[in-house]
Amino acid sequence: MRSTQTDDKGHLVWHLSDWASLQKEELYRILRLRQEVFVLEQYCPFVDNDDWDQHGAHLWVCGQSDKSVLGYSRILPPNTLYKEASLGRVVVEQSARGAQLGLQLVEKSISLIEERGYGAIKILAQHYLLDFYARFGFSREESIWEDDILHYHMVRQA
Repeated sequence: MRSTQTDDKGHLVWHLSDWASLQKEELYRILRLRQEVFVLEQYCPFVDNDDWDQHGAHLWVCGQSDKSVLGYSRILPPNTLYKEASLGRVVVEQSARGAQLGLQLVEKSISLIEERGYGAIKILAQHYLLDFYARFGFSREESIWEDDILHYHMVRQA
């Protein structure tokens, strides 16, 4: 499964791929962005390769003239990481922040989950993103500390 779509203005190219269709160069650029933000920028020394990538769909966006990944999310079906579908590894490249790309990324991810009929969505959100995810109908559940950052499980009902 693989698809590509250019936005209305022709500035961004959205990509969707399952694990089998993900090309090595694409995976490399995705993992680079995840490491730059989660490990270097947020000072979280953790193993990003958590063996869940192989089970999900990968949504990422690039500029029309550049193949660098500006934003990314991973979508896991129900009964994979949680009993609900999962939206995770949501990340926007530092230079692309402030342009509503994160909003678009989450909207497109939720739409994809809905199109697939996955039902409820569970996420693990950093504490400072609670209001951001609440915009999309996510409700806060229990809190946990992960990598010295307070996180909350949040659920969006179908």
